[in-house]
Amino acid sequence: MIFCFTNDAFANNRAFTKKTGDGDSEARNALIIGNSNYATAPLKNPVNDAKGMADVLREKNFTVNLLLDADLRTMEKAISRFGKMLQKGGVGLFFYAGHGMQVKGINYLIPIGANITEEDEIRFESVNAGRIMAKMESAGNPLNMIFLDACRDNPFARSFRSSSRGLAMMDAPSGTLVSFATAPGKTASDGTGTNGLFTGHLLRQMEQPGLELTQMMKRVRRNVMQDSSNQQTPWGVSSLTGDFYFSGQGKTTVVASGTAVTETAGKGGIKVDTQPTGAKIYINQVFEGNSPITLNFTPGVYTVLAKKNGFKNQQESVRVRTNRSISLNLIMNRSGGSIFVRSEPENAKIYLNNVFEDYAPNTISGLKAGSYNIIVKLDGYQDFSKSVYLSEGQEQQLQANLKEIPKTPATWREPATGMEFVFVKGGCYQMGDTFSEGGSDKKPVHEVCVDDYYLGKYEVTQGEWQKMMGNNPSGFKNGSNYPVEKVSWTDTQNFIQKLNHQSNGNYRLPTEAEWEYACREGGRKVRFGNGKDIIGPNEANFNGSSKYKKSYSRSGQYRKRSTEVGAFQPNALGLYDMSGNVWEWVSDWYDKSYYSNSTKNNPTGPGAGSTRVVRGGSWYRSPRNLRCAVRDRSLPSDRDYDLGFRLLRTP
Repeated sequence: MIFCFTNDAFANNRAFTKKTGDGDSEARNALIIGNSNYATAPLKNPVNDAKGMADVLREKNFTVNLLLDADLRTMEKAISRFGKMLQKGGVGLFFYAGHGMQVKGINYLIPIGANITEEDEIRFESVNAGRIMAKMESAGNPLNMIFLDACRDNPFARSFRSSSRGLAMMDAPSGTLVSFATAPGKTASDGTGTNGLFTGHLLRQMEQPGLELTQMMKRVRRNVMQDSSNQQTPWGVSSLTGDFYFSGQGKTTVVASGTAVTETAGKGGIKVDTQPTGAKIYINQVFEGNSPITLNFTPGVYTVLAKKNGFKNQQESVRVRTNRSISLNLIMNRSGGSIFVRSEPENAKIYLNNVFEDYAPNTISGLKAGSYNIIVKLDGYQDFSKSVYLSEGQEQQLQANLKEIPKTPATWREPATGMEFVFVKGGCYQMGDTFSEGGSDKKPVHEVCVDDYYLGKYEVTQGEWQKMMGNNPSGFKNGSNYPVEKVSWTDTQNFIQKLNHQSNGNYRLPTEAEWEYACREGGRKVRFGNGKDIIGPNEANFNGSSKYKKSYSRSGQYRKRSTEVGAFQPNALGLYDMSGNVWEWVSDWYDKSYYSNSTKNNPTGPGAGSTRVVRGGSWYRSPRNLRCAVRDRSLPSDRDYDLGFRLLRTP
């Protein structure tokens, strides 16, 4: 089966709205793979198909990387490099001939040496055909094509529950031609000659000058149907917006880089590029110079050899034809050992000794003998780490099966009382304030880091206390949705102990560091629980008498009692009443100078003291007491009309 794709860029690129062919200067890059020598069900023609396609494309000024009988590692490595070549722009073309199969509507290309005995092994032992398109779409170059001759009857699939014969139809994005050698789910002929039936006709039509792509595919379809007595009918979907010509009418030969070649009559040109550049180039064992280099030869077959210190030699044979130019790109691997890294899912970042190398799957080559630490990272997954020892020249393979990090729910509801909790993503921030008013115990400002946690969406209410404790100690008994108050620090511990026992939970009072981090919306540099540096009585419940009006507050209503929880807007984390309503007990003992020697990570306060810290201000207090950084304290046994609390739950 063959299908070809082109990217949606024809109309906006003058190279593709005219006759684009031999004479155009647009860079052309091709990756050609032919697999024949399978241990099970070998094929006769894929290697011939690949060689023939490489010869034709070189004549059409494509820079060609040709792989014959390639294993999985070689295919994946070549596709990764091909993607990088495409990012340079121009035309991209991928051709594959060999076994292919579909499982659950996904098409896979089968490498040499694939060991596939169960259906769930296919994604680990073969190449997802969609990966080629992804590389092309990611590059965003003006024109891309994929040709797959991979629809021969496949013995690997016979015992698989979800697979079927042939390949599955694939959608054609805008500006794309998708052409199948036969109907979806059918198989195509391997051919009785030196090429597969479809590829043979495709190669012949690509040589026809002035033939536009869609017209060319119509001829291929007609000829295949005729030669197969209508047993094989090419199938296709097209959304092309412009024209493409493999063979144009121009007389000037231009290599893939756009550099014109001045040819001597009766000769053809070879342009040799290497990665890296500067390799010594030998033609039929005669040194010609360093890459990149362009040479002219009489027609014939030539062996091109590239040598460079520290890299493995690369060699390829090419055919030179009169007044034709061939562009050859040789990718040279470093000599020494190598580590081939695959990841599931793909495209994870690979780090070698904490230095980023590339995206998986990929090969890290040119390594000396010794120990190496490989780390594989992908957002949303746990890091994979493994130490690898390489002996001199050894090649190793590493499979990183990444485990997905469970997603933390944004909210949590405690089943016994119905209390709601909001997830707070941990982080580091500058705790404290330089604001002089209200005492110096909030200095010095210092960096503190806290872990993830859940914090009560509201202050604990009278109704929630009643459900757990069977009583209501509050002074303002206005309703179950008002904050419980007149509770001591000791009372909160009794509540927490009973709640944890009944629900088998992990509830406690927050530390000062956790409380302030949440009040400041994840450690932002703001003064109040409304996410601002100024606050008014329509944003919190506090003593709004005019005598308390400062630059950081707006005087107004003084309610002289608590209000229902959630009566004002929440902060950016979704937490209500972080400033005002009732003071909130936290877990720390109070020490005026504790900030001078506080630990950085998850500080829990002094080890002992006489009073416990309260935070957030109350309905009775002035705006200056509502600031996120303000610290006040009370005896653990104190109970008052403006003393309440809020709970924390550890994930």
